[in-house]
Amino acid sequence: MWFVFSLVLIFASAGAPVAMAQDYSLGGGRYKKCLDQVATDPQAALQSFRYWREVDEWQGGPALHCEALILTALRQYGDAAQRLEQIVSENLIADATLNATILGQAGNAWILAKRGDLALATLNRAIELNGKDLELYVDRARAYAMLDSWDLAIADLDKVIGAAKPNADHLVLRGTAKRHQKKYEAARADIAQALVISVNHGGALLERGILKQIQGDVDGARKDWVLVVTTNPKTEEAEAAQARLQKLDLKTD
Repeated sequence: MWFVFSLVLIFASAGAPVAMAQDYSLGGGRYKKCLDQVATDPQAALQSFRYWREVDEWQGGPALHCEALILTALRQYGDAAQRLEQIVSENLIADATLNATILGQAGNAWILAKRGDLALATLNRAIELNGKDLELYVDRARAYAMLDSWDLAIADLDKVIGAAKPNADHLVLRGTAKRHQKKYEAARADIAQALVISVNHGGALLERGILKQIQGDVDGARKDWVLVVTTNPKTEEAEAAQARLQKLDLKTD
């Protein structure tokens, strides 16, 4: 599940306003209200949206994007992806760059829905619209990983890592892909570089522990996974580390 660990939840920050041309007043201010409610109370946002749609007949790109935000917050990722793709397929936004951003969000939603095939198709379309957006290649690498296409995942990550300032998340993704190819020395190099950038990076510590276990260093693996749990509590990385620690304990018993 490495491709999910470092996946930034796609609509919680800049993605939403950017996709709607940075216009909070769209839909009579409903879009801004949607953003605010999703951040604090997704269920209340859903009720508001239903009212706006049924009583005020709120439609169009901002309405669909609002709905996608809500569905994402409620973890209905496949439905969210479909709403986002609808914005593009119905030509509700004329700007190709914004459409690429929206398709990128849809691709991430498909990843969260564990549909690597649909994520890959959607992200390919996004890159066709805006091949300069490096994050789209990172997202496509995650989709390739879900399909066990490690060579293609690494190729996309090489493109990103070679073109931008080193990023711990990207290095962890590539290191993990290399591990799956059994290129352990190269994997360790990426993970080590990631930990230089971010000392307590949960994904990097988790991965370093896995690499140590492969080498036969069980004690070292245990220490790394305990460190994940203590420095990155209440994260998916911590859950994965805890599961591996439990397996170690079972073997010891």
